[in-house]
Amino acid sequence: MGVGACMRPGVIVCDLMTGALVCDAIAGQAVDEVCDALDNDCDGSTDEGFALGLPCSRGLGACVRMGQTACGPDGVRGCDARPGDPSAEECDGIDNDCDDVTDEGLGLGEACVGLGLCGAGIIECTSSNRPGCSSAPRGSADASAPETCDGLDNDCDDAIDEVWDLGADCAGACGQGTLECAGPRRTRCSTAIGGSEYAPVPEICGTADDEDCDGQLDEGC
Repeated sequence: MGVGACMRPGVIVCDLMTGALVCDAIAGQAVDEVCDALDNDCDGSTDEGFALGLPCSRGLGACVRMGQTACGPDGVRGCDARPGDPSAEECDGIDNDCDDVTDEGLGLGEACVGLGLCGAGIIECTSSNRPGCSSAPRGSADASAPETCDGLDNDCDDAIDEVWDLGADCAGACGQGTLECAGPRRTRCSTAIGGSEYAPVPEICGTADDEDCDGQLDEGC
C-alpha cells in the first residue's frame, strides 16, 4: 500500500465494516525528495526538481570533460563526467596540468636577448610549444636575417657563417690556403688575390716557380 518510498507490504483481509477485500498495509511517511532514483515524497514522480540529464562539465583546463547532470551517491545532483588526466605544463596557452593556471613557471613576459644579432625581446611561447625569445627566429618580433659571410650570426641560430664552409682547404694563386669570407655572399682562398695569406714576391728568373702568383713563369726576364 502507498506510492514510491511510502509503499508497504501487507495481506488481503476482509473489511469488517463493508465486507470488501482490502490490504491491511499502512503506507509509510513521505519525506522531502532526494536525488537518489527513489520517489521519496511519494507523489508518483522520481527525482523531480533536480533537472537531470542536462549538459554539464567537470575538471579544469585540459582536463575538462562533458557529461550530464545525474544523482550522486550522497543524494545531491552532480555531473557524471569524469575529468581527464593532467599532463606536464607546455608553453601553448593551455592549462595542461589542470591547476587553473596557464603556462605558469615558464618565465613568459620576462626580458631576454636572442642569439646572434636578434637582440632584446621578451620570452613567449614558440611554435614548438616551448618558451623562446620573441626576437628569435619565428618569434613575434623575429629579427633574424639570411646568413651572410661576415663573421656574425645573422640568422640567430648560434652558428656563424655556417653555410660557407669556412676553413676548408683550397688552392689560391699563391698555393694552398683555406676558405675565408670575401664579401657578404662569396668566399675566396686565403692565398688568392686579396686573401689574408696572398703573398706574391717579385718574379725570379730561371726558376720553375711562379713567385708573383700571376700564372706565368719568368715573365719580363
